Amino acid sequence: MAEYELNNLNHNIFGDPHPQYDFNEIYTSKYSGNQTGARVKLMEVPLCLDVTSMLSSDYYGYKGVRRLNVGFKITDTVSENSSLIGDAFISAYVKDGNNDDINFQDDDNFRGFGTIDWHTAGDYRTPIAVDARLEVSMFVTKDPSYKDINGISRYILSVYASMHKYGSVSIQPTHLSWDISRKTSDSGVKDTPGWSMFNPFGNPWSNTKEKYDWLFSGLRTNPVISKTDFEAMAGVSTNVRIPVIQPNGLMILDSYSSIDVKAITKLLHLPVGNRYKVEIRNSTIPNGPSTETDKWAFCDIIYTNAQRTISLYYLNNNAYRITENGYNTGSWSSWKSI
Repeated sequence: MAEYELNNLNHNIFGDPHPQYDFNEIYTSKYSGNQTGARVKLMEVPLCLDVTSMLSSDYYGYKGVRRLNVGFKITDTVSENSSLIGDAFISAYVKDGNNDDINFQDDDNFRGFGTIDWHTAGDYRTPIAVDARLEVSMFVTKDPSYKDINGISRYILSVYASMHKYGSVSIQPTHLSWDISRKTSDSGVKDTPGWSMFNPFGNPWSNTKEKYDWLFSGLRTNPVISKTDFEAMAGVSTNVRIPVIQPNGLMILDSYSSIDVKAITKLLHLPVGNRYKVEIRNSTIPNGPSTETDKWAFCDIIYTNAQRTISLYYLNNNAYRITENGYNTGSWSSWKSI
């Protein structure tokens, strides 16, 4: 039987004989070594609404997207223990509007959230329980050096994961959807797709694996940083936030300069008609119980059309409850001990 060389003439015009497999890839970080609480960056993505004026006249080389939805399996490959496996989903976008509820400036329009569901045994639903699994954190930093024609800034989204001793973190992408940034064409037509030669999300000829490489391939070379350096980085700027990470129903807010728990359902864009558990870490809580100065708290929220009740728990075992009648009416009761 004769042997034939597969090429773009006799098999596939793009020289890719099996494009259905182009999304299968596993990206693995460096080794953590003898570090407790180390962190590694999983991905970093610029988000921008309109790129007409970006890079002067060369907006064809812009980096980023307008909206990104990405899902992936995350595994902690610890040599001494069983591997941890979780399904993560992250969504982020820049909207065309005014004031964001996360208390940036009036021109800030970033929205983002993340969820993660761990497939390991154990009950981690206890308020402020020590979670032995990975901690995944979303950061967004406003980049005011670029504002589009509507005055909306560019945002840099970064996602980090903690690491256990003597292990690494692996990512296997499972889902991807996006909306590329827009631009005004040379003929003056607004909201046309922002084509980019160097950005696979803005390149109609790129395949899925090239997009995943653009998102996650840096994980293989990203430095492993200490817990101290990570926490210092989180407090560098008031423009740095960790919007929401939700492990098995527990939402986490971290390092906000202020969080008004009376407005927390709006802050988190929570839909009406459910019960939510929110852990607040290292943040100042205005309008909270006047006798409490501890920054750490846990919220249990019951949220319906008729009533919103917030129960607030502190590490010193003090707990309080406040109730609002109606939907965002502002008619709050006084804090009561529970």
